[in-house]
Amino acid sequence: MNCYIVIYNLQSSTSEAEVSRLHSALRTFEGWGRITDSSWAIVTSKSAVEIRDFLDNYIDSNSQLMVIKSGREAAWRNILASNDWLKSNLVY
Repeated sequence: MNCYIVIYNLQSSTSEAEVSRLHSALRTFEGWGRITDSSWAIVTSKSAVEIRDFLDNYIDSNSQLMVIKSGREAAWRNILASNDWLKSNLVY
């Protein structure tokens, strides 16, 4: 399993219901932690392309989406996920 960083920028016309569906989709992965309002860390055996294609079903065609495989080093401050979860999943 790998950890990926998912970053998105939704169109201003995106409804709360659409945001909720995207967040529900992100929570379907084997592990997840919300980092900021528009970025998550997810743990999965899927590839970045597979994650992108899956999440593409939950965002407007004009919204921005990026999926990055997590590396070996990270630092953070004042994020939404717990420090313990990030230490266990983000940095290998």
